Amino acid sequence: MKSFSKNATLLLSCLILNSITSIFIYTYLLAFILDVSSNGIINVAIFYLVLHVSMIILSWVIAPVLKKINKALALQIGIVFKFLFVLMAVLLKDSIIDYIYVIAICNALSEVMFWGGANPLQPMVTQNSSLSVFMSFNKIFGTIISLIVPIFMGFCIDQIGIHFISIAMTVLVAIQLTLAVMIKEKEDDKYTKLKYGEFVTKAKKHYPEIKGIYINQFLYGICSNVSMLILYFTVITFGSNLSIGIFSTISSIMAIIILSVYNVKKKLFNNFATAIISGILIAFSITFIVVSLNQVSLT
Repeated sequence: MKSFSKNATLLLSCLILNSITSIFIYTYLLAFILDVSSNGIINVAIFYLVLHVSMIILSWVIAPVLKKINKALALQIGIVFKFLFVLMAVLLKDSIIDYIYVIAICNALSEVMFWGGANPLQPMVTQNSSLSVFMSFNKIFGTIISLIVPIFMGFCIDQIGIHFISIAMTVLVAIQLTLAVMIKEKEDDKYTKLKYGEFVTKAKKHYPEIKGIYINQFLYGICSNVSMLILYFTVITFGSNLSIGIFSTISSIMAIIILSVYNVKKKLFNNFATAIISGILIAFSITFIVVSLNQVSLT
């Protein structure tokens, strides 16, 4: 990381901390909502529905603002909303269910502003020259976090309770905000701005298959919400946060192994066939979980 500028190091640290808080929000906080509510799965579904709809609307509304304001400021605003979100989890405790719409919208604001600042900042702070190295480090740390943090966090929640972990997450987000405030956006001649409209026009002209890719990604996004069902089934079957952590870690290990095999033996894979196989596997997994829900199948 010696080749990184101060801004790049600070941004990388923010992204790493964001990975940790995201595990808390999208795994254990939702598991807590499932546990304390008689209509837990409905409340979680409402959370996701409001979250995604809000993100679509906010992305559309805030886009002109994000285009004009300082990207470091956008990042900081996103972290402020993340802080408010986690703070509400600390203060509301079991009453969080009564404010499911509020926390979902707050989290949507956080995600839109955070990534609206973080994504364009990455080539800025690295001046494009070390962007690949930056992304590699981010991927490495993200992988380590996905392996270690779920089990550790699940164990801590089982031992000392989710409210104490919520307080720890609040402190973590406060540290993240402190680091983000130190990031200074600096325009550089080496940084090439991307004109999205021009990119889409050229992509449609020279790569007609891109339409199919977009449709595929849209459908994949719908199917990816199966993780919510898996979380629900894990909670009702095992009843412990440590089990959720173990399941998440095993999933990460399997994903790493599959991606490693794919990258090493890429010539053996046809892109179209790979997409079809992945779709079949998702459909099979959903069907298998619904039909054979028990402790053995989840293991």
